[in-house]
Amino acid sequence: MHEPSFETARLVLRSRIRADLDACVAINSDPEVMRYLGDVWPPERQREHLGRQIDADFGPDLGYWSLFAKAAPSELLGWVLLSPLPQTDDIQLGYRLRRDAWGAGLERFPRLLNRM
Repeated sequence: MHEPSFETARLVLRSRIRADLDACVAINSDPEVMRYLGDVWPPERQREHLGRQIDADFGPDLGYWSLFAKAAPSELLGWVLLSPLPQTDDIQLGYRLRRDAWGAGLERFPRLLNRM
């Protein structure tokens, strides 16, 4: 089965898969990444939660997307969430990046979503 994906000049985004779980847990376990988002959960709780996110149907082209640099396509930089807001036609955008990806201009990538 072909997984949906899209690219920019520097990035590749594809649907999150179970193989991404360990990298997502590592990102979510960094206290600085979670500083304004809440407590760091134990790894098993994270894996259960992330697995439910992977299995959830958010609709076409929505849900959780894994983010990679084209220069290092096997290293997860972070993730993006595109989720419908209840009772509206609006889409919620969320994202989380590994701390070592901060300051690299990646936080500007939401502009590319306007072109979808």
